[in-house]
Amino acid sequence: MDVCALWLDRDSWRALIQRLAGFGPRYLTRFAPLMTRWAQADPALVIRLLDAGDLDRVVDVLVADLPVDLDPAQRAEQNQQEGITAEVLHGMAEVLPDGSTVNHRLLEASREVPGAQVWAGISLTADQPSTMLRLVEEGARGFTVSPFDEAISPCASACEWFFRTASEIGVPVWLHSGAHLRSDVAMDICSWQEFDRLAERWPDLTLVAGHGCWPWLREMVAVMQRHPQVYLEISTHRPARMPRPGSGFAPLIEFGGSTVAGQVLFGSGGPWVHRKPRHHVAAEVHELGLDPQVARAWLHDNATRLLQEGAA
Repeated sequence: MDVCALWLDRDSWRALIQRLAGFGPRYLTRFAPLMTRWAQADPALVIRLLDAGDLDRVVDVLVADLPVDLDPAQRAEQNQQEGITAEVLHGMAEVLPDGSTVNHRLLEASREVPGAQVWAGISLTADQPSTMLRLVEEGARGFTVSPFDEAISPCASACEWFFRTASEIGVPVWLHSGAHLRSDVAMDICSWQEFDRLAERWPDLTLVAGHGCWPWLREMVAVMQRHPQVYLEISTHRPARMPRPGSGFAPLIEFGGSTVAGQVLFGSGGPWVHRKPRHHVAAEVHELGLDPQVARAWLHDNATRLLQEGAA
């Protein structure tokens, strides 16, 4: 099961990549070359445009050959081929050229994809409780927020409305956590400390630390030991690299096989993050030296329990 999947049409990919470009050249300098293979774009052209500082043109080149519309049948077939039995499709609040949002397009298309749930993207600074309630009525089964995007700590008093509403509705919340590349926003704007405080403030709310909260794995393990409603998903990180000295994942491998074995989740992070298909990346979990039942929990059982909460 993939709890951090991206499935977007051309307009939505453009919105996402433009958002990254808006943070400054560092994001596209880092990620655009990785995207070229997946996007079937000319890597040499992308590098030339990056060197010239033409970020708008980089975005145009990356999205040019991406599918205009979402194809649910094709997605279902892909999931079946990769052995993905369920997935969380992450939405965004961005408004698209036709006036719809990424969230709404995903909610509409995902109804025809077996095992798919949409966790709707929410703006902590622009949305309001009525937006969340409407999205749940339309089929959203959780919410996703990215505090560094909006340069606001999730523990700020201005964000209390969001967590109160999510707790009242009873759906999970995924937060981008740990390292990011915005040099104008503190790296620890959403770290282990925020999860500890949020879990204490909202004990009935399920929280998911997106992207593993790296590099604070030791501290996140301690938070998860204190708060059983806090999960950690490993998207954007290759399990094959976790045992390497200095990777920072040693605490997760050690305690993820014992005290927090029921709180670790597999996520991919999107189609361009890894140079291997999702099922190849997932298979690497079995090479971490975990008990086979624990590896199954990371890859399947823990997500089954979490997604059932979201569907309740």
